[in-house]
Amino acid sequence: MQPATEARPLPLLSEIILAVERAFGMPGLQRDKSRMPAFIEAREMFAYLARTTTHESYPSIGDFMGRCHTSVIHMFRRAEARAKSEARMRHGTWSGMPYTEAERLVQLDAEERATRRLEAWRA
Repeated sequence: MQPATEARPLPLLSEIILAVERAFGMPGLQRDKSRMPAFIEAREMFAYLARTTTHESYPSIGDFMGRCHTSVIHMFRRAEARAKSEARMRHGTWSGMPYTEAERLVQLDAEERATRRLEAWRA
């Protein structure tokens, strides 16, 4: 019998967007329509993290961002390709920020949310 492992809470889309906004220094990213490369890269990172760290579908991520699901698929694929090429070139960084750092920010937000819910339930 294997020891029970503690399940990590899944982050919410709102927590992921906040983490990406903080990491890139771009508030209001969720509904921004800018085509500047920095904004595009931040949205791609959001799509990548949203798809890989939650059980959300492309349509639900698109609804959250005010975009169609095919745009989210395109962002995800570009982010995935960028991750692979930059991982080879820079050993896992994306615009100087490690993927693991962005994923850590998302996970911290989810863990804080779970802790707050547990404390509220106990009170």
